[in-house]
Amino acid sequence: MGLKIVFCLLAATVAGLDLKSLYLPEQGLDAMGLIEYWGYEGEEYIAETEDGWLLPIHRIPRGINETGSNPNKPVVILQHGLECASDNFLLNLPHQSPGFVFADAGYDVWMPNSRGNTYAKNKYYNSYICDTNEDLAIGQSICDLTAYAQFSLGLLSQTSFDILTALTCVTPAEREYCAQVFYWFGGPSTTTNVMPIYTNHIPAGASTATVQKYCQSGNLETGGFKWYKYPTAAENIARYGQEEPPYYNLTKMEVPLYLYSTPEDYLTTLVQLEDDILPNLAPGVLQEDNRYPGFSHMDFLWGLNATEMVYNKVIDDINADYE
Repeated sequence: MGLKIVFCLLAATVAGLDLKSLYLPEQGLDAMGLIEYWGYEGEEYIAETEDGWLLPIHRIPRGINETGSNPNKPVVILQHGLECASDNFLLNLPHQSPGFVFADAGYDVWMPNSRGNTYAKNKYYNSYICDTNEDLAIGQSICDLTAYAQFSLGLLSQTSFDILTALTCVTPAEREYCAQVFYWFGGPSTTTNVMPIYTNHIPAGASTATVQKYCQSGNLETGGFKWYKYPTAAENIARYGQEEPPYYNLTKMEVPLYLYSTPEDYLTTLVQLEDDILPNLAPGVLQEDNRYPGFSHMDFLWGLNATEMVYNKVIDDINADYE
């Protein structure tokens, strides 16, 4: 009965409204559509993983006012988080969207997609944790773990990276309800004016085993920063030679690391960072550990003040290290 009442209220709210007036052009655009909508040049590539997944990668090779090409310009790779996709970096206005902000700052921006999301629905998950996008540079949430894992296994070339930075992404009645939900994990810096755009692009899906892996990593009692745990002890023994998966060896990670996080994230915790990751890094790897009180989970991706508070700092750090 309660659900019926809610649906009736929503239906009544819709009645008499011109729904077209509530529609924002960006709602129905994919990554390439968003890039072109704002006047940028966009490219799409397909990366094939060892286990047969075909993963689209979207690229913004130059800024809006940039002409010509520079083969020596630095590359920034924006890897999305769990249940997200490459288009999530393009949903605000250009000066507020990290994909466009980094392109306008002079970087060659690449935005890969992970298994099972909107752009990569084909093939199957076969215990490979990381995709074949070797030059990951900037991550958010799920990809922080991906990059740490790749380095610890020696799957990423240390010489391919300058630095690694990790960012720890219709009707009035419906919009207000969605705003409350997004505020819970988005945070006070996330705007509600473009809520229909957000809800049309997230959740973007993920493969089941990918979700399982990161749920395991988030379980502080039985998980930890380990390899994927198979359902049975026999499977783990066959794969790892022991009943429990081993921990990743983070001492193999030699690329300078800059961290940007918040203690007020409702969806993640700093406990694993402080207990499992930071103490196990090789000496001298961690360059900065920046904390942002007042931010929440998606503020790093969609916060209206993220450019001045976070992205500009990231750009300064990259430029300083790149020089």
